[in-house]
Amino acid sequence: MSSIENQLILKRAQEQIVASNNSLRKQRFTDEIQGNRIGGVRWVGNHAKHLEHLEKLAKLFGENSVEVDTYIADQKTLAKHGVHPNPFPSIGFGNPTAAAGTATGLLDAKARKLMSESGGAMEYTEALGLAVRQNPGLYEQHVARF
Repeated sequence: MSSIENQLILKRAQEQIVASNNSLRKQRFTDEIQGNRIGGVRWVGNHAKHLEHLEKLAKLFGENSVEVDTYIADQKTLAKHGVHPNPFPSIGFGNPTAAAGTATGLLDAKARKLMSESGGAMEYTEALGLAVRQNPGLYEQHVARF
């Protein structure tokens, strides 16, 4: 074999390793998002967008970076604490009869405003999660109702 042939074989092998590593990382992230890992919890929001964001963080900072770990921890915390689009259907988020002056109604209004401002790029669960992070006192008031 010539030197050029060896280089081509080596290049193909390296490309296959990179593709395999990318596929495995994507599967690990997908399992995390879907709550398929030990002690896992299914994340709220758009799973494809979560995966896209994790991939970007991994490329920028590395898969085992603080940035990736922090994002995962934040999303798991939101999911564990029940930030869902309508956790209490009779009195909760998404209910048009919820009083506008209650913490629940205010968080709902803030989430809907964020959705509107995003031009449709943000789903309700994502907007609600952001509204909760921006207004932790309101969320505490909402939780205290139950």
